[in-house]
Amino acid sequence: MRLQKAKVRGAIEFMEAQNMTFFKQHVFYHFGVSHRQGWTMISAGSKDRRHHRAEGEERCGRPSKVTN
Repeated sequence: MRLQKAKVRGAIEFMEAQNMTFFKQHVFYHFGVSHRQGWTMISAGSKDRRHHRAEGEERCGRPSKVTN
């Protein structure tokens, strides 16, 4: 579901940035998402997880055993 959400949001943002005329329902259909799921994905309260965390330190890998 997360991958579909990123695809749907990315496609809609691209089309809006290019000032293209389109129906969001067609984007949902293309990615195999129901009408309700599609609108939930692009709603204002939905979290955007396509980018890394901007705040705080990056947490990749296991913690270091040796202190700096």
